[in-house]
Amino acid sequence: MSKGGLTTSETVDQEDFAERQKFPRTFVLCSAQLTLGTGTARCEILNISLGGVKLRLLAPLAGDAEAMLTLEDQGTFKCRVAWRDEQYLGMEFVEDVDRISKLIHSLLENPETNKEQRAAPRSSVLWSGQLNAGARGAQCRVLNISPYGAKVRLLEGLTHATHVSVKIERFGEFPADVIWRDGDNLGIKFHDDPDDIARIFGDAVPILRRWGG
Repeated sequence: MSKGGLTTSETVDQEDFAERQKFPRTFVLCSAQLTLGTGTARCEILNISLGGVKLRLLAPLAGDAEAMLTLEDQGTFKCRVAWRDEQYLGMEFVEDVDRISKLIHSLLENPETNKEQRAAPRSSVLWSGQLNAGARGAQCRVLNISPYGAKVRLLEGLTHATHVSVKIERFGEFPADVIWRDGDNLGIKFHDDPDDIARIFGDAVPILRRWGG
C-alpha cells in the first residue's frame, strides 16, 4: 500500500527492512536536519534504532530518495526513506552499525538531549480525557502535564497508536505523538507550541502560567 506515493518495496529490499525492524527502538526527542534531494527541512527524531529513525518533519519536504540526517554535535548520517505518512518519515540508515550504535549511546548520555523539555515544569493532575487515533478512541486519565506533553493512563485498549490526539474536557483536543509506553501508561508530546499549551492550561495549572510568562 502506498503512503504519499511511496511503497516500502520501492526504496528498500523488504526482507532486509524487516530484519532491521527487529532492532529495539529507543525513544528520544531531539532536533535534526534532513536533506532529501535538493531540499532541506528541520525535523524531530521521535525514536531511533540500529536500523533507522522515525522523524516528524517541521516543514514540507518532498522526495523519496536517499537522504542525509544531520544532528548538531553528532555528525551527518546517510539514510533512505522506508515509508512516509504525511509529515512522518521512517528512515533506514545506510551506515555502519557500529557508528549508529555510538550515535544512540551519545544521544542517551548527552545531557543536552531533551534538556529543554526536562527543564519545563510538570504538574500532577487527574483529569478525564479521551485518546484518539484516527477512528479509534479510548477513555484515559491525564496524570501529569507540562508545556511539552503529558502522561496519560489508558482505561481501555488502544494498541499500536503512535499519532494521536488527546481530548480533555474544558480545554479542547490536542494532536500529539506517543513517545513512550509502559503498560497502560503513555508519554505523549504535543504538536502545539509550548507557550500556547502553557497559556491554555495556565488558569487550571498556575505553574504553567508562570512558565509561559
